[in-house]
Amino acid sequence: GLSQIGGTSTGAISLPSIVLANSASLVLGAGASTVITTGAISGTVGGATSSVAFDTLGAVTVNGAIGTDLSTVTITNASGATFASTLTAGSVTIASASGTVTVAGNINTTGNFDALSAPYSLQLQGASNNLGGKLTLANQGTAFLGTANSSKTLASGGISGDPGNSITAIGNLFTAGNPVSLDTLS
Repeated sequence: GLSQIGGTSTGAISLPSIVLANSASLVLGAGASTVITTGAISGTVGGATSSVAFDTLGAVTVNGAIGTDLSTVTITNASGATFASTLTAGSVTIASASGTVTVAGNINTTGNFDALSAPYSLQLQGASNNLGGKLTLANQGTAFLGTANSSKTLASGGISGDPGNSITAIGNLFTAGNPVSLDTLS
C-alpha cells in the first residue's frame, strides 16, 4: 500500500534506515519546504518490489544505500538532493528539482535513469554506473558523469542530453550499441 510521511507543514523529517514491506510505496514529503534526512532505504529481499518517492521543496539527504527490491526511485521535488551511497532500482526519475542532485556511489538500474527538464545540476560520482536502460540528461543545469579517468558509465539503452545543458564526462561512457545524442560534451 501507499504510505506518506509529511504534510503541509515544514517540519523536518529524520528517519533511520527503512525496510519497506513487499509492494509498499513510500512518499517522503508532501510538497512543502520539508528537509528530509534518512538512512538506507530498501525493499524486502525476495518479495514483490517496492518504491520510494521524495516530494519536498526542501533538501533531501540519504545517508545510506538505496536498493534491494525497489522498482522505482523518484524525486518529484527537491531543493537539492544528496545520495551518499549506492543507488539501485528498476528505474530512477528526477521529475523536478533545484540546486544540485548528487549520487556519490554507484548507480545500478535495470531500466532508465531520467533527469527531466528542471533548473538543477546533476553529479553522478560513481566509479562504475550500470544502467540497463537509457540515460536522459534533460536537466537545465550542468551534468557531471564520473570523477576519475577510471570512472565508467554504461547506459545500455543509449544516452541523450538536451541542447544547451553542459555535460562533462570524466572517464568512459558506454552504450550497448544504442545512440549517444549530446549537444555539448566536455
